[in-house]
Amino acid sequence: MTTLKIAKETSDDQHGRPRSDDPGTLVHAYDEERGAFPFHDHGTIGNETKYDVLPDIDWKDPAPGPRCTVCLEGSRA
Repeated sequence: MTTLKIAKETSDDQHGRPRSDDPGTLVHAYDEERGAFPFHDHGTIGNETKYDVLPDIDWKDPAPGPRCTVCLEGSRA
């Protein structure tokens, strides 16, 4: 696995939530090299829930929001 980056949830078309820069927006671990979420299936970027991958922020760095608990546990393993 490569260095994990942060993927921040930005919108959910199904529930009509707009893009969110709110500091309370959930963040996930994202493997940029594989183009996938390594710890659970979110589908691909661009499905109902949209994500912004923040390539300058490693998963080990302070996150711009609360971390997904599944991703957090997976990255500790």
